[in-house]
Amino acid sequence: MVIRTFSKYYGLAALRIGYVLIGDNHAALSMFSARYLGYNRLSEQIAIAALDSTEFYEDMCNKMIADTETYLKEFNKLAGFKAYKSYANFILVKIPAEIKDILKKYLIERNMIVKFMAEDGLLNHLRITIGTQEQNELLLNMIKSFLSKTTVQKNELVLGV
Repeated sequence: MVIRTFSKYYGLAALRIGYVLIGDNHAALSMFSARYLGYNRLSEQIAIAALDSTEFYEDMCNKMIADTETYLKEFNKLAGFKAYKSYANFILVKIPAEIKDILKKYLIERNMIVKFMAEDGLLNHLRITIGTQEQNELLLNMIKSFLSKTTVQKNELVLGV
């Protein structure tokens, strides 16, 4: 059995569509989706349109890969930052513990939403969803601007204007 969704690659998670490739001996499973998962024609038409838009999705995929590589390169140049290789639509970035709270406040004040992890072992990490190229560049520039304006005075972080 091969199971695929349209959630990540096609960006259609809200539509809850996917497909499965099965052999003849599993044909009884084909009734499961129609009966239990709320099959509808609109979702089917959207899925078919996505499958027919190969060039568009390949272009989007290539842009996401390029932006992920940019995030890796740029974050790993920053002192105390560590970006991890990712094949998903997000990247995990370790940040210096001492800047976490003030960076979070700085980004929120500028309407930039980034997930600051709260799980054990990830307390000083960001989970950044890969957005448009413009959004990704904006976030990198915001963080670099924050770092250029932030200094340590008497063991406390101070954010300049």
